[in-house]
Amino acid sequence: MKNTYIIILACAVLLAVMSCKKHAPVDPIATPAKWKQIAIPYTDGPNYIAQIQGMLFTSVDTGYALGNHFYYPNGTLGTPFLRTTDGGETWTLDTIKISNCVVTKLESYGNYLYAIGAFNVSGATFKIQLYRSGDHAKTWQIINSTYPIGDIHFFDQNNATAISGDSTSTTNNGGINFSTAFIGPAVGHLSCIGNSCYVSGGQAFDGISHGDMIKTTNSGATWQTVTFNSSSFPEIVQHCFLDQNNGYALIYLQTGSIAAITSQDFKLIKTTDGGSSWTIVRSGMANDFGDIVDFHFLDNLNGYMISTSAIYSTSDGGANWQKEFDGSTYTSDHQTFFYLYFTPGNIGFAYGSGVLFKQVK
Repeated sequence: MKNTYIIILACAVLLAVMSCKKHAPVDPIATPAKWKQIAIPYTDGPNYIAQIQGMLFTSVDTGYALGNHFYYPNGTLGTPFLRTTDGGETWTLDTIKISNCVVTKLESYGNYLYAIGAFNVSGATFKIQLYRSGDHAKTWQIINSTYPIGDIHFFDQNNATAISGDSTSTTNNGGINFSTAFIGPAVGHLSCIGNSCYVSGGQAFDGISHGDMIKTTNSGATWQTVTFNSSSFPEIVQHCFLDQNNGYALIYLQTGSIAAITSQDFKLIKTTDGGSSWTIVRSGMANDFGDIVDFHFLDNLNGYMISTSAIYSTSDGGANWQKEFDGSTYTSDHQTFFYLYFTPGNIGFAYGSGVLFKQVK
């Protein structure tokens, strides 16, 4: 009896020591299920998998999604355009009414929808154009065909800030004309809250470091560089700001070449002073979660992230994560998560190549 007690006590001590690790291992998959698969109502031919590459909800119930491009029977380019009016439970297919154009981005303000697309001039020649619709994407008009917009955010019907390559610009007439506001490093991700916007570089498939971030607090009129050491944070995968001061960034680091990577890691970092200083929330994430592609925080404690085959959540600001969905059975044969999006009602969608999942609440 005494020996049995000693064994039980020893096991209890061992479990207590294991639970005191700085970052607990990933918890078992949450039950009941917190994500469900949603049918994608189109295919992209016998040799391709239907892909969702953009999403925008204008209300809790009304949303739009962009598929990867396809060709009409007459040979012209088009973009599969999905609509939902029930919060993303079901989607209907309606090819977006912009011919010879691959739409890559949707934005909205008030009753207007905006689309950024690559118009096929001829052959392999494309031109970036900005379109606007006032009738729920039934018809579109060209607003701008001279400024090569990569992303845009409207503060009101007339004023917006846009990014293009290594510059940011502003418009005060609804996108008809743009004036350059800032020229700096290559940038990729734009996010805005109120009059504050942050722009950061993305993963560099060409091997060039994209560890730069800039910000504005006056609707894009002036910009300044965010001060963290880009040699320590060489590639910013994604960023998420909750307000003007509090935000997160996901950093990717690697050694070796693109062709022969010797080591890689993801780090989650946080700022509480608008980017003047950053602290590491968690490192070593490549070993724990694999290839992380996107993340989003709802507040300072609660957030979500996706790898190419799984969905995770945190309730302690990113220190520890629980696997909410294991998509390994769905993400084979080129079916892969790429993006994470939250609606105005804070309902999440994880989507990408051949997969579309909605959060269950």
